[in-house]
This record gives sequence, C-alpha cells and structure tokens, in this order.
Amino acid sequence: VTEPRLRSRLLYPNPVCLLTTWGEVDGSWRKNVMTISWLTCLNNDADVLLSINARRHSAAAVLSGRAFGLSVPTSDLAAMVLKIGACSGSKHDKLAT
Repeated sequence: VTEPRLRSRLLYPNPVCLLTTWGEVDGSWRKNVMTISWLTCLNNDADVLLSINARRHSAAAVLSGRAFGLSVPTSDLAAMVLKIGACSGSKHDKLAT
C-alpha cells in the first residue's frame, strides 16, 4: 500500500457493519443508518468500541444518548451496503421503504 491514508487497513481488517441510529439531530428526532468499520469488541459481554467522525450525520444521534444498533451484514447485502455508504443521511432518508 503506497497511499499513507490506506495503510491502517492492513492492521485493522474489520468487517463493514451497519450502524442504525435514533437520536436528536439539529433539533429533531431522526433515524439513520451508516456504514462503519472502525470498531472492535472489548469483551465477551457485547461491549464494542467504535469510532465515528464527529462531522458525520449519525454522530450527533449517537452522542444524544439515545439508542443505536450495530449489524453485521452478510455478503449477499453488499450492494445495499455500498448504496448506504454512498450517501449522507442529512440529505436522504436511507431507511425509507
């Protein structure tokens, strides 16, 4: 890997997960889903440490102290995961049917 910003991927080959949020963003309650791969299990009691850029739309919802969920999608959902990761929840309702 020659590009410095990609070198950490060699050390942290975590799966891409889906983080669903329900929290207060810009004064209103919103639901959202985002892709996330910077995470690690802390123990066998389901405690997880994850990292979200504070500028991400979902960060405000997580920090509001409400609920969020973490899902590990299977490979047959790859197209959906790519679509979720390609747009911002601030502009699109990614959970709309």
